[in-house]
Amino acid sequence: MDDHPKYFTDATSELHRRADGLASSPEAANLRSLRAQIDAIASGDIAAVMQYAEPEITLEIFAPPEFPFVRTAQGLASFTSALTTNFAAVTDQRPVITDVFAEGDRVVLFGRESGAVRATGLRYDVEFVQRFTFRDDRLVSVQIVVAHSMPRGD
Repeated sequence: MDDHPKYFTDATSELHRRADGLASSPEAANLRSLRAQIDAIASGDIAAVMQYAEPEITLEIFAPPEFPFVRTAQGLASFTSALTTNFAAVTDQRPVITDVFAEGDRVVLFGRESGAVRATGLRYDVEFVQRFTFRDDRLVSVQIVVAHSMPRGD
């Protein structure tokens, strides 16, 4: 994955800031766990992500068809394979988290990401909602919805 640049610093900085604002709550622990997982993905260390996952972890992704993603996975082996495939499918990833909701065992991220689909070179600009569910400080499910961004009048 090292040849598929990931620029996740803005996203992980936002998670760090939000976790610090929650002190030592379960929500802060989940945000810190999520930040560690994203840092591991950015460095290409998918095995490190698995340290935070429950054996029955599930993944569901709803994304436009031009993303050649594995869209569902269940269990560690399937989840590991999906992460490896999906993060290798895109390059120059630049996610920005615009809002974070953390309550109990759930963390929901809202954001925007730009990058390129590796196989086609197609540039993308999408918005996303990602829901992460934890149990006893371990990740049990990930649900992601991705949609094309509307042009902004900046």
